[in-house]
Amino acid sequence: MVIHYGHLSYLGAIPIFLLLIAYLSVYTGLFPVCCTFLDSAGLRWIIAPSLWVVLEWIRGKLITGFPWNLLGYSQGDLNCILQTADLWGVYGVSWIVMLINTNLITTFSARGKKSWFGWIVLICLLTFCLFYGRSEISIYKRISEEDSKYQIAVSLVQGNIDQAQKWDKKFRRFTMNRYFKLTRQAVEQLPGVSLVIWPETAMPFFFGVERESTEKVINFAKNLGVSILFGSPGISVDERGKVNGFLNKAYLVGRDGKILGEYAKEHLVPFGEYVPLKKILFFVKRLVPAAGDFVPGKTPGIIKFGNAKIGLLICYEAIFPELARKRVHAGAEAIINISNDAWFGQTSAPFQHLEMAKWRAVEVRRPLIRCTNTGISAIINVTGTIKRSLSLFEDGFISGYIVPLNTITFYVRHGDVFVVFCALTVLFRLVYVLREFKKAREGFVI
Repeated sequence: MVIHYGHLSYLGAIPIFLLLIAYLSVYTGLFPVCCTFLDSAGLRWIIAPSLWVVLEWIRGKLITGFPWNLLGYSQGDLNCILQTADLWGVYGVSWIVMLINTNLITTFSARGKKSWFGWIVLICLLTFCLFYGRSEISIYKRISEEDSKYQIAVSLVQGNIDQAQKWDKKFRRFTMNRYFKLTRQAVEQLPGVSLVIWPETAMPFFFGVERESTEKVINFAKNLGVSILFGSPGISVDERGKVNGFLNKAYLVGRDGKILGEYAKEHLVPFGEYVPLKKILFFVKRLVPAAGDFVPGKTPGIIKFGNAKIGLLICYEAIFPELARKRVHAGAEAIINISNDAWFGQTSAPFQHLEMAKWRAVEVRRPLIRCTNTGISAIINVTGTIKRSLSLFEDGFISGYIVPLNTITFYVRHGDVFVVFCALTVLFRLVYVLREFKKAREGFVI
């Protein structure tokens, strides 16, 4: 990616790649070191999982955060386990997975005292997950059916535009025409559609600044009689009207051609939209070929569509649980995530990105619409079920219905309180170990 899109040589790209690996491996490396220091066979069942969760949480916050592929995501296909995310988020599921592994190691280890209390806790937790998960699926299925009269008909358009051509002005007309053509087909297939969604930076120009292209989009929405939500770069100006950066924005153009709302991405991608530590990493070019560095937006991620409030997440903002919670606290009744995963090419990353977005729908119990440039676009309900999707590197559209909800989950209300429990567990154990170490030193006589 950094070679093809960042225009770096292998000589420059390999050190950056190794540096990223080295940074992320710090957390995995710290885990066994800290476990050894805090080890207690009788308490290992709670210390090890709690320590793992704390390290995952720190990785998701430190240096802008990168909570990609947390351990809990591995259980996304177990529907009953997935439903518990509305209580303790993905971190709670990471804790359960680590508890299983810790119990196995403790049970079959030849060293130390065995403790069966961890197995008792695990059996109780899994039993709870089974009954809780089934109950939540039944409850939210019933709520969706009862509120079906409030449903919104949506169409997602996946343009499948090659990233190497995306910002080439020679291909601008081709890009716009493809989205126009697919949108017409979507509206013809589902005449009642009221909202069409295009991906992140679907329109490769500065909407609202480049007049001719802007008017084409507005007139298209008016002539077709539908509202269109899409991504396009924008310009940030200061109080004096001076340009101080560029924005990754989403716009909602109404069926009457008026701009009903907009949102500028607040959590930017390091090296993709800006270069952190510029003085040190002066040799690294940005991966997004636009004229200048992107700056984080300061607009609320909420737009109003009809009687519903919709929370917006752009690109990898969907991997941050706190941003989805923030949208719901602001009144969001549905979540729309627009993205451009063309950067990833033919890798597992687009599938991983979709999997992580799915968990946000469950944590906040909101339908989540994910529209991407090259895939995987999907309509996800509040139990994390992917109702419809488009394959990777397929141009086309999908249509369906979403039911906005306004319930508030335990996780939305209290956030990562489970992480606080884990941190306190590790902290108390650390204080105890340090006190015992101090006593041992004071009692040592030469």
